[in-house]
Amino acid sequence: MKPTTLQKRKYWLGTAIVLLAAGVFATEASFAASEAIKPAQEIRLHIGTLKIAALSNLYAADKLGYFKNEGLKVTFTQMGGGAQLLPAVSAGKIDIALSIPSNGIQGRDKGFDFKMVMQNEVSAKAGKDSQAMFVNSDSGISSMAGLKGKTIAVNYIGNQMWLSAVEVLRKDSIDKKDVNFIELPFPNMEDSLVNKQIDAAFNVEPFTSKMLRNPKLKVISYAAVEALPGQPVGAFWASERWLRTHQVAVEKFVKAMRKTNDYLREHPLETQKIIAEYTGLKLETIQQMRPILWDSVVDKPTWQRLLDLMKNHGLISANMKVDDVIFPTALQ
Repeated sequence: MKPTTLQKRKYWLGTAIVLLAAGVFATEASFAASEAIKPAQEIRLHIGTLKIAALSNLYAADKLGYFKNEGLKVTFTQMGGGAQLLPAVSAGKIDIALSIPSNGIQGRDKGFDFKMVMQNEVSAKAGKDSQAMFVNSDSGISSMAGLKGKTIAVNYIGNQMWLSAVEVLRKDSIDKKDVNFIELPFPNMEDSLVNKQIDAAFNVEPFTSKMLRNPKLKVISYAAVEALPGQPVGAFWASERWLRTHQVAVEKFVKAMRKTNDYLREHPLETQKIIAEYTGLKLETIQQMRPILWDSVVDKPTWQRLLDLMKNHGLISANMKVDDVIFPTALQ
């Protein structure tokens, strides 16, 4: 069943993405139309992107020649913000885009034909993570259990970060109705917390590393890890109808990206420089950030647990299975 106009408007309005965290976005660029194979068998691919650290691997794949080696001619379209990516995929303006998994899954639940073609990034499996819940050092709050009746800032109520926070609260026997969630942009969270306008803030890099250096603040939870260790936090998505006629292109894309991720993991110092080149962030800032956990290996039980958590907390209506949302290239 096709989504109604109201459903579409509600969904796109709600697609606020963790990707906005790294700042510095470029304006939209124009690009050529559909994929075509040149006489030399060059395959054109149009990818939507943002100037954020997690997408530096796209820049690296192009710079290192991995796309060219696969016979791909990739056009990058800088979008004005993360909320534009999946709508552009749905409209056929771009072929592939990065999104946090919850957005792609929610879109599919509402009738859009998104499929995950490659996992890009995961949370830590244990210990510290790039996503952290902060409180004031003098608040007397030492864990998520102390947040009952408190005001918690998230970037969007109903996305995957919110889901992690809600699940950790549940484990501490606190219902989501027993706290006051408010929405704040990531860059505004630190000042709002220090000024005690809120009681807690759930933030991401590059802001978490900055907040960790503030003696007035402390971390009480790495909620993504505690809710679902190693959960996928970024993945590449495409339209199922586009995939039906472009499987070779996406297979080559995934092959090139996996080579790139392997290279970046093996060359951490060069990776920091690549992130700085791509995002425009200062190298010193990147050196203080937790490393990006690029990982394309899909753990199906973890993805299933994410789907179940989304259903349990009301983010989707259907009882989805992993194979409903992933394309075979994600497992190759």
